[in-house]
Amino acid sequence: LDALKDILTTYSRYNLSIRYCQGMNIITALFLLEMREEEAFWLLATVCEVLLPGHYNHDFLGTIADLAVFSHLVQHFLPRLHSHLCQRSIDLSVLATPWFISLFTGFNFDDEVIPFYSFYFQRRIETKVFHFWRIFFVFFFSIFLFN
Repeated sequence: LDALKDILTTYSRYNLSIRYCQGMNIITALFLLEMREEEAFWLLATVCEVLLPGHYNHDFLGTIADLAVFSHLVQHFLPRLHSHLCQRSIDLSVLATPWFISLFTGFNFDDEVIPFYSFYFQRRIETKVFHFWRIFFVFFFSIFLFN
């Protein structure tokens, strides 16, 4: 817990334009399960500033844009689910925002999440070209449909 607090406090001083945003604690806690404190700090900085710019800031524009894309993908690929949610006046973005902010951990650091993170970050950093949505869609719906 001390390492998590130290990383988040240090990052809030390191990046004054972002400081701290909702969800940073969750992803940083996951990073700390797999790496040392300094590595977790720099991965948090990389996620916030390079891999997902606009997701962790005070207007959450990246998250809002991704939620709109996600909603469109659900409407296109899962029309029955989309119809079901619309009939009940359920806004998909309200349901999905915690997933997006926590990078789909859902606060569960289980066996499905850690390999996905490892693959995503390793691949993204290595190539700088990564189709996040394609992988996310396969990952999300494999868990959603088969659990």
